[in-house]
Formats: sequence, C-alpha cells, structure tokens
Amino acid sequence: MNLVLDIGNTATKAAIFHEDQLLRSHIFYSITEIRHFIQQEQFDYSILSSVNTEIKEAVLEEFTPDILFDAATAVPFANEYKTPQTLGADRIAGVMGGLTLFPDTNCLVIDAGTCVTYDFITSDKHYLGGMITPGPELKSKALNNFTSALPLVNIEETDKLFGDTTATSILTGIINGSVAEIEGIIANYDQSYKKLQVILCGGWSKLFESKIKASIFVEPNLVLIGLNAVLKNNAKI
Repeated sequence: MNLVLDIGNTATKAAIFHEDQLLRSHIFYSITEIRHFIQQEQFDYSILSSVNTEIKEAVLEEFTPDILFDAATAVPFANEYKTPQTLGADRIAGVMGGLTLFPDTNCLVIDAGTCVTYDFITSDKHYLGGMITPGPELKSKALNNFTSALPLVNIEETDKLFGDTTATSILTGIINGSVAEIEGIIANYDQSYKKLQVILCGGWSKLFESKIKASIFVEPNLVLIGLNAVLKNNAKI
C-alpha cells in the first residue's frame, strides 16, 4: 500500500494506492485532519509533495515520508526547465501523471486550481515548461482587492454568456474568459504538435470540462497518480 500526500495552496489531497490502483482519496483543509488520516491508515511506502511550506513543515513534525518530492527527485523524463529549483512540485507530478497515463504521447497537462498551470511534455519524454495564470478565485479576489467598487464574487457554475448585474458580469467574465484562455492555448499547442493529448485536472476541472470544446481527458486525481508513479519508481516497489 502506498500513501500519497499532495499539499496544495488551499487544500491537501491524500490517497491510498495498491500498486497502480487508487483505492480511496480524500481532501483535507486542516493539519489536524491530515495528521489523523496518516495515523489511521496502513501503508508500506509514502510520498509527500507540497507547495505550501507552512503546512508541509507542520506535517513533517510528526511524519517522515519515504520520499519528500521536489524538483531534485528522480523522474523518468528530461526536465528542460531553466530554473528547476523554482518549479512547483505539483507541476512536475502532473506531468508524471500524464506520462503514466499516456506514455509516448505529446501531453499538455492543464491543472485548474488556485492557479491554472499548463505543462507540456513531448512524446520522447522531454518536459519543456509551460504557463501559469490566475485561477478563478484569484481573479475574483484581484478584481475586488485592486478596485474600489467591485464586489468579491463567489465562483459557481453558470451557462450565461453575459451578466446583467455587476456581480454576474464578473462571474461570467471570469468563467467565459478562463474557458477562452484554455481553448486558445490548446489550439496553439495543437497547431505545433501532432497527436496532442490534453489532460485536465485540478479543483476547478469540473467547472470547465463541459465548456471546453476541444478534445480533452479529465482526470481529477492526475497529480496523485503521478506521485504514486514517482514513489513506485524510486522506492523500487
């Protein structure tokens, strides 16, 4: 059994794998919940990835994983990022997940979370880099924080093309603008790389998956799958 922990900016995903099979996964929003989960579960090997230093250090006070995943951890692809020390562990894990599900394929991994990240790996296993843009909540907070009159809007599902109030104008602008961004970036990659596989994951993937017209594969647990693959490769399971 493998324990996989992915500590994000706003939440922590935890999962138990048996070989390649994901048996169960959970989302936690507090350190207490994470610690309780670790204490209750039975596992043989473990891996922890984090982009949140504060929560990571708190968890490591009582738990030592077999692998503390970062840019220095061995992966079965060439990392051509110019500043690997600044590359988020979640982005590397997402690429590893794409490689695991679609080997020998050009993959564009889109992780729609606090930020929307785009990461590209070629069919011959070269990670070239990607893009980072604000996620829906960040856009809403920015509009509220950097203007004097615009309200803070909760992000929710909408099929409207336009808003008829300031709040709904912000909401439709964020949703439709994000979809247009994603579709435009997919189109650019599709023109440059043949046999492109696009994979969508992240907390906001459900918000976008039905709106994106391009052919995509949705896997909410892609980062967890990638981390489990890293653990298997490095722990010689």
